[in-house]
Amino acid sequence: MSESTKSDKLSAPELKSAKPEKKEEKKKKPGFFARVGGWFKRWWKELRSEAKKVTWPSFKTVVNNTLLVLAMVLVLGGLIVLVDFALKSGLSLIING
Repeated sequence: MSESTKSDKLSAPELKSAKPEKKEEKKKKPGFFARVGGWFKRWWKELRSEAKKVTWPSFKTVVNNTLLVLAMVLVLGGLIVLVDFALKSGLSLIING
């Protein structure tokens, strides 16, 4: 007998007490913090493994590169000051005649 014919033959009180067949239980999705925690844990693990693959420079190389950057900043800063002074002087000559 099909489900529709069963429910057609039941009276009103029997319909209320008749329980439908259980549907397959849905798997619950993990909570927000469990998902974020899992994501963070996976991200941290990948970060550590990638950091181990990096070829880190020696201390001497770091010092040399730092000094080179500072020297270039000073040189370019000096050039900007000189160009600014020249343009300011030229503009004041034009304005003051």
